[in-house]
Amino acid sequence: MKAYEFSTHISSDGKIELPEYLKLLTNASEVRIIVLLKEATDTTDDEGFSVESFRTSWQQALTGNTLPLSELWEGIEVD
Repeated sequence: MKAYEFSTHISSDGKIELPEYLKLLTNASEVRIIVLLKEATDTTDDEGFSVESFRTSWQQALTGNTLPLSELWEGIEVD
């Protein structure tokens, strides 16, 4: 399966508008749709990630301020 990502809106009658380049793909018999809705509490930009969170994480990675993978789940119980 090939993935295409794009931003669009859902019309008042519930239809999703596809970009023109996807309308040209006629040989696809099956598609998979994932709908991500921005919540009121989201502090992300239009690309779907928090710029400030990325900057903080990137700085931590550059300075070695990270945890070993073996310690990431310490204290978390999984049923």
